[in-house]
Amino acid sequence: MLMDLLPFELIDLVLDFITEGCDWRACSLVSVGWRAPAQIRIFRHTYAETSPQCLRLYYTLLHSPHLGEYIRYPAFKIDNKITAQLASAIIPFLKRILRLFVFCGQWTWPGDRPHELSNIIAEPIYSALCKQPLHSLWLEGCSFANADLQEFFAHAPHLEDLYIKGFTSRAFDNRPLITATRTKLKNLTVALTVESYLLGEWLCNPLCSLDLSDLQYLNIEYVPDYNDQIVTLISKLLKVVGRSVTDVILKRIKVDSSRQNRGVPFRFHDNPGIRRLTLELTPHVVWNPMVCPPRWVESSILRLPQPSQIEELVFNLEIDISPPELLLGNLHLGLPQHTGWARMASLLTKESFPALHSVTITSPLPWYRQLMHQAIGRHEMESMGMKWTFFMSDIYHRPILGKRKEEEAK
Repeated sequence: MLMDLLPFELIDLVLDFITEGCDWRACSLVSVGWRAPAQIRIFRHTYAETSPQCLRLYYTLLHSPHLGEYIRYPAFKIDNKITAQLASAIIPFLKRILRLFVFCGQWTWPGDRPHELSNIIAEPIYSALCKQPLHSLWLEGCSFANADLQEFFAHAPHLEDLYIKGFTSRAFDNRPLITATRTKLKNLTVALTVESYLLGEWLCNPLCSLDLSDLQYLNIEYVPDYNDQIVTLISKLLKVVGRSVTDVILKRIKVDSSRQNRGVPFRFHDNPGIRRLTLELTPHVVWNPMVCPPRWVESSILRLPQPSQIEELVFNLEIDISPPELLLGNLHLGLPQHTGWARMASLLTKESFPALHSVTITSPLPWYRQLMHQAIGRHEMESMGMKWTFFMSDIYHRPILGKRKEEEAK
């Protein structure tokens, strides 16, 4: 056929231009020369979320094992023992996994418990970490003992990114941590709760098979407890990470009403290398920037190392909507502003933060309200001679002016 005479580079360009899976399937039927390039794109991202999907994928790989070479980013949702066993049978067919996503569904009685499902999937995960170029691993809703995690990551030479969320630690496991080769991570995302407290202790243990000394990106989601054990654990983890981390995100998932206005409960003096810091610590807290200053923001700034090399600060919070007529009237008449932004500007001085170039506040306000707050904040901060730029952004971190142009175009 004439289509077979096309060079492979041109076929790849045509297939890269196509984004729909159904079109790739049609291209795979054009000729023999189009089949392999199209199948690579069809099976690159594979999702098996139910037992029928897992069974269909298993029989596909059983009859066409060469397709396992094309699956680079598999994702499994495991809700029962059948899906766990099928996922365990599928993973050995995959030869070049780059990222593996394993999600254990929420346990409901009388279903299979997370640790039972995790036991079934443990051996294939260990085998994939050892034998394949796996650089990213996502574990959500799983349950392992610290000794199991120690064995997993002691033989993972290619692993760089680790995401652990909804984890349940197994207590009463007295197996010692065997010191072996350590895996150096670059990116770590972890959710710390009372259920995953032992996971945090393992990460802070000097014998941990994960080496965090070269970590660059750290994302911590946590639920504070009444005894501040999680806060203490995060402080230890920040100390273990040390000077290498450059991008830190701290997100408080839940908080009781008595602590909702607290700022950052830990310091960053052991992390002078931070360049970008994102704080999302006020869920369900509403405050008015035109009446009172954001006191938790002030307390958070005071806990940052000074002088600091931070280049970008991002605060995620909720803002109460004030009457726009009053705000614009004060701005146009030149009346004194009592926004609290002046207090924040006085803390972020050039002497304390010489590398700072932007401060961003993200909120769920509509763009025209955010644009108004941004103008007032910049007016007040520029009057104090601040060299960094103040931005307001939506919850998707899109610039306000860019979003305004998109809506006007519609």
